[in-house]
Amino acid sequence: MKIYKYPLYYHSVPEVVRLPKGAKIIKAGVQEHNDPKMVFWALVDEKAEIEKRILMVVMTGQDIEGEVVKVFNTLTIEKTGIVATFLEVKGVEASDPEKDDRLKCFKKDE
Repeated sequence: MKIYKYPLYYHSVPEVVRLPKGAKIIKAGVQEHNDPKMVFWALVDEKAEIEKRILMVVMTGQDIEGEVVKVFNTLTIEKTGIVATFLEVKGVEASDPEKDDRLKCFKKDE
């Protein structure tokens, strides 16, 4: 088992994330460098089969689509004071970064 960091590309909409089966998400946060990004860390078995999960970052008062499977954590984004909650949902259509041409320029830098 190892801990890996994963980016989130969308805010306020469900997002498809590919993780090794059985991955345990341990924390979400904002990585502040030149361009702040939402990220999360997960304990994973690198040899496990990959599965799709649907994750979402919601702001206080925002409608949540689908059924909430798990709430991981709530954080305050320091520069803005915005409060966001990181959760997993199911039963909803989700944006898929691997199929979204708009994100190709962001993903190559990781």
